[in-house]
Amino acid sequence: MMEDAMNSTLEEFLFFSRKAQTVNKLFSLYEGLMESYGFDRLAYAITSDHEELKNGHVLGLAKVGSLNNWENYYLENNYIAVDPLVDITHSTPGIFHWNEIAKRKGLSEIQLKVFKDAEEEAGLFHGVSFSVHGPSGAKGVTLACSSQLSRKADPLVFDMANLATYQYHLCYLALMNFDFKRATPLSCKEEEILKWAAKGLTKSEIAHHTNISRHTVDYHVRNILTKLDAKNTTAALVTAIKEGLVI
Repeated sequence: MMEDAMNSTLEEFLFFSRKAQTVNKLFSLYEGLMESYGFDRLAYAITSDHEELKNGHVLGLAKVGSLNNWENYYLENNYIAVDPLVDITHSTPGIFHWNEIAKRKGLSEIQLKVFKDAEEEAGLFHGVSFSVHGPSGAKGVTLACSSQLSRKADPLVFDMANLATYQYHLCYLALMNFDFKRATPLSCKEEEILKWAAKGLTKSEIAHHTNISRHTVDYHVRNILTKLDAKNTTAALVTAIKEGLVI
């Protein structure tokens, strides 16, 4: 069965990716898995600001992989100044399919041309982007395409590839030993309150468990929402879980 075969391949990647000793070996494993899913053009980049990423990386990003001859064409046409892909990918829940770009409102003709040229000039078809988040806000993005116009992907492939991309991102960060920190870190008490909230406790129950008043809990929650740029406690928890603040 195709699903069993894909599961087996993914399980092997999840196992061996944790044992990879170098970034090149890790990417080779990831590249092989993604190619088995039909994506033979692949690039990954860290999109978070970090001191170690300011020098020596293409476009200011920690990047590995290649999208054929697209990069030179991309730079020559200064598409980096107008390309909306990274922002759109990070703002899209799940996976962003490039063929959905035409449905986006407010994009200029030159922005749409970036995607048109990716197909016509570079032969990049069936493009998808995966947005991934790691500990302390370390964000990354994978761009995956096929050189074959006729390729038809099983919908299950995208879920498998998304899971593999998260695993790759976390393993990459571990190998590179990047220490991402929030500009405004949470205090110990704020982290404690978030952990109780993650267990489903009300503010009154949190006050009881932490030996502080309900009023003080409200004060800490307001600070948490501000620091995590969240509208409510649920949104704050989602952000905290993505950034490894709550386990």
